[in-house]
Amino acid sequence: MFGSRRSEAVSLNAPIARAPGLAAARRGAAVARTLADLRRSFDGDLEKLLIYLCIATLEMEQSARDGWTGATAISIAEGTQISRETTRRKLLAMASDDLLVRDAADAYRVRDLLHAQKVLDELAPAVGAPLPQTAPTAGHQDWRVRARSRADVAARAAGAAVWEWDLTAQEFEWDPQIWSMLGLDAAEQPSLRALFRNVSPADRGRLADAIEVCRQGLGDVDEEVVILDDGASKRLRYLAEAVQDGAGPPRRIVGACVDVTGWRALADDLRRQQELTDVALAAVGEAVLVLGTDGRIMEANPAAATLLAQTEARLKGLAFREAAPLEDAEGLRGAVDPVAQALSSLAPAHTHGDIVLRRPDGSSLQVQASARPMLDRTGEPIGVVAVLRDLSAQRAAERRLAWLQSHDDLTGLVNRYAFEERLAAAQFSQRPEGQGDCILIVDIERFKVLNDAVGHMGGDVFLREVAELLGRFIVPKDVLARLSGDQFAILLRDTGPEGAERFGQELVDAVADHRFVWHGEAYHAAARVGGCLVKGSALSPQDLISRAELACLAAKGGGAVRVLAADSDQFREEHSLNNTVANLPRWIEEGRLVLFAQGIVSMAQTDSPQRRFEVLVRMRGDDGELIAPAAFIPAAERFGMMGLVDRWVIGEVLGRVAPQIADKTGLSLAINLSGNTLNDPSFPDFAVAMFKRSGLEHGQVTLEVTETAVLDGLGKIGQVLERLRREGFKVALDDFGAGRSSYDYLKNFTVDTVKIDGAFIRHMLQNPVDNAIVELISALAHRLKIETVAEYVEDAECAAALRALGIDSAQGYLFGRPAQLEALLGLNAPAKGALGAA
Repeated sequence: MFGSRRSEAVSLNAPIARAPGLAAARRGAAVARTLADLRRSFDGDLEKLLIYLCIATLEMEQSARDGWTGATAISIAEGTQISRETTRRKLLAMASDDLLVRDAADAYRVRDLLHAQKVLDELAPAVGAPLPQTAPTAGHQDWRVRARSRADVAARAAGAAVWEWDLTAQEFEWDPQIWSMLGLDAAEQPSLRALFRNVSPADRGRLADAIEVCRQGLGDVDEEVVILDDGASKRLRYLAEAVQDGAGPPRRIVGACVDVTGWRALADDLRRQQELTDVALAAVGEAVLVLGTDGRIMEANPAAATLLAQTEARLKGLAFREAAPLEDAEGLRGAVDPVAQALSSLAPAHTHGDIVLRRPDGSSLQVQASARPMLDRTGEPIGVVAVLRDLSAQRAAERRLAWLQSHDDLTGLVNRYAFEERLAAAQFSQRPEGQGDCILIVDIERFKVLNDAVGHMGGDVFLREVAELLGRFIVPKDVLARLSGDQFAILLRDTGPEGAERFGQELVDAVADHRFVWHGEAYHAAARVGGCLVKGSALSPQDLISRAELACLAAKGGGAVRVLAADSDQFREEHSLNNTVANLPRWIEEGRLVLFAQGIVSMAQTDSPQRRFEVLVRMRGDDGELIAPAAFIPAAERFGMMGLVDRWVIGEVLGRVAPQIADKTGLSLAINLSGNTLNDPSFPDFAVAMFKRSGLEHGQVTLEVTETAVLDGLGKIGQVLERLRREGFKVALDDFGAGRSSYDYLKNFTVDTVKIDGAFIRHMLQNPVDNAIVELISALAHRLKIETVAEYVEDAECAAALRALGIDSAQGYLFGRPAQLEALLGLNAPAKGALGAA
């Protein structure tokens, strides 16, 4: 078998740990290059092929000697130098593929020995040597000789070149492939020196030490070194073992060189691919399991361990049903097994609907499971990849979204959309003999004021408290909802108008009595309630709610509670008001508003020409007739449209009228402002800019604000009024004394004038209490150096009494009725078609 022989004496010294034997050379690492067809029959797994050949060889040797006894995983691992764990896994796989038979003692044999012989026969032509038959027959070689022949064949099949060193004769001989493998010249004689010639200096000492240990019979050689050949490099594996005859020292060393350059590169690639796969699986957020054809887990990523509440090591070997017990919607465990489905159908399988995973710690998760079979080139299954996806967060988000679609996130009450659905259902289910249902709208008064005072966070807390407060009054069959910022709704079941009004009054009283505390400060709110009776109405839920909202608006003007039937005439009146408000912007643009005025006289000089006027506003109807302010001002205030009217008035007075009165010494005008206007952030800049362009002097224009308007803004409106006073306006507090907090305003706001509410003036001669209140206001105002103006003065006796009490000025029919501004002041009328034109 050797091509050359040469004798040479050497001396190598160095201890080394015992290495694996020459048997490792029989791991058919190079079979893939020379025996592609045979490799494919073992799914490209070289270790499977080597294990298979090892078992077949052992079986034939044992048959030749003393009959077959089987090979254990331990003996195979020792014969192939493949790790025991890998050997056992490969054995199980080949047993599953029916290539091997496993007995109760965990020993393995080839299922089809004729097939094994065929494999060995296929190897023989590839390596150029015949193989003996399996069964022992007369005249056969000794089994040791046969084993040596098989070893030669295996070496050639593995792409190994064999060399031998006769330690007695000091002669070397090797296969012809050695020259090219070691990068030697063909004329070079076999020798130990030549064996080392092109070994990398970094590896030379380690290889020499190993061979010396082998020469002394202390161990085998198994070293991988780099061969440097004309600038190129390759990796060779040196394998050798000492051969002894009897108990004496070794007589020769038999070795082999295997070119592992390609396999090393492939192994590095495979290792990198495995690392990438491991990293990818670890990074995947979903649980991934790799299972064998028996449905048991072979690999699990960290996400799977977390999801299944097990360690990765504990999961390995468990059946899918054990590791991931799934239940269907009916709670039936075991009815859902996508892994079994994938293996039986050889097609992807996945769960449907809500599936529950029961975990070892007693918890459960909603999951989605899928499985995909892994098939070999023949279409046979080799395993399954299963993916488990935790749907708990998704399902929770879906439930949260569904809840938000029908509920108010702040208070937890149902929202407008859900309230309309409940109302529609209530209409459908009403019984003719029942009392019917009622919709109540609850508006929180002055919430904006409170919200400005305590901030948005405090306002949110207040609304939650109101929701909880209202919830105490309803029973399970009723429905409580939050329709908008400060508006709540109640569907009150089985009630009539009287019961609904009593219930509404209870709500109003409860809100009034509620004390909201924020950062140590106490605040109070109020509510108004409007209701619409549902029974017998064919209106839509939206229309019914709109009518209840109209009733709530009507309650603001007359009592805190108003409950009306759905077809009540009052709803038509409210609708008319709505129509007025809706058309107000257009009517202003068309010039229908007209400026009027009423004089304010000094009580010290009532006979003098009037030089001071309160500006009023009227509107012309479609027929050209004047419409009283009561027909549109309340509606505009209720629906927040008074800002448009106020801006028009200021624009007219300071833009058109002011140039005509600039030279009229001592003339002054008072303009009313609503709470809507004072709460408009852009209004102060607008008013100041108009005043500066008007040419009027400081103090010539007074802005009149009502007690209610100031209450709606508290500190914010106070800041606005202070700025306007600094810019040249005067400020008057109108309807003074009508509210409970009138005197508090004098503490918190600086005003130039108080106009005493006409309700006290009209009856002061008949009612001592009213007279005393007027006297008290006069005294207090003078003490604070604030001017007093009495409203609704209609006779001389009243005027004389006011003069006696020290009232500074008066206004009323006694001194003149309201008239068009231009006529009172002797000004030019607005041009035809202009705003305010007659």
